[in-house]
Amino acid sequence: MHRFLIGILFFTLFANTAIAIECGIKFGGGGKDSSWIKLKNDRVTRVNDIGGPWSFIRKTYGPCDFMLYNKGNYKGSRAHYGSGIVERLRVGAIGGSDKNGWKVRSVIITPRDTQCSIQLNESDHEFQLSSASSKIYNHKQVFHGPARINNITGWSSVAAISGGSNCQYKLYNGANFDRQFINLEKVSSLYRIGWRIRSIEITNSNTEATAPRSRSRPIPPRPAKQNYSQIRHIKGRCLDIAGGINRNKTNIQIYACNGSKSQKWHWTRNREIKNIMGLCLDVSGGVNADHTNIQLYQCNGSKSQQWRVISNKRIQNVMGRCLDIVNGIDANRTNVQLYHCKNVDAQQWN
Repeated sequence: MHRFLIGILFFTLFANTAIAIECGIKFGGGGKDSSWIKLKNDRVTRVNDIGGPWSFIRKTYGPCDFMLYNKGNYKGSRAHYGSGIVERLRVGAIGGSDKNGWKVRSVIITPRDTQCSIQLNESDHEFQLSSASSKIYNHKQVFHGPARINNITGWSSVAAISGGSNCQYKLYNGANFDRQFINLEKVSSLYRIGWRIRSIEITNSNTEATAPRSRSRPIPPRPAKQNYSQIRHIKGRCLDIAGGINRNKTNIQIYACNGSKSQKWHWTRNREIKNIMGLCLDVSGGVNADHTNIQLYQCNGSKSQQWRVISNKRIQNVMGRCLDIVNGIDANRTNVQLYHCKNVDAQQWN
């Protein structure tokens, strides 16, 4: 009995001294600041009446993310922000831009586990503070997980990731885990994606699900393995390995989308486009010239295998030319080549 009572006392003291999660966000606008809006009781916190409305985020802190809405009752346009914001940031604007934002009227704060984290940066915008002065803002925000974060406002760079080899990060150009994507496991310096980040999946191979730390509805589990998908030409056919032959110098073509291994690709953290069978999309001979053939080759990290997505859905090699279908012919077995970048259908991919 004596040991039993001691056990109860120990449990009570431990429960009462558990560390609470502390998160908060502060807004501003019109020369005024809001009071801190904070997480309550370690649970998802909804705040419908925040005063204002407010045009700017002043600061955020804590292992939470913040979904902001431009209407009351959590309706209207929305934008997702992380912690660690320390400089004025216009709500709803693209990246760190100071233009075309909107005013926030309601907020949802969601606590997260901190097993993994990713820091986004935006430092290439100059904002006019007055008619006589300007300042370069170096914006940053951090998202924690495992989690699925959508409706990010289009940030261009990753500054850091943490959590070890068990953490994986899948970054999307679309706001709801769609369009172009890239998988990251580590970055050693500021990493510019080549397009704007609008949603992120953070997974941890040691956990069963990418669920939030709160008691809200759990998010279904997602595997941490690399994801392979088709690269579709705008007219409907898919990037394809000729004959399905997985060996060096096999030709690349377009073909009717069929879900085969020949059409499953993955963007690596080194900007390679890697097929599920293990070889990479390659510029033949490393020749940066119009009509150079595109082939399959052993992944080697060379410029011949580094690609990025640029405007109008074009895929550009880092040497400057774009992935192109010969003469723009939409037919099975049409060859894929390198060609100077133009705003034409022959170079548009989904």
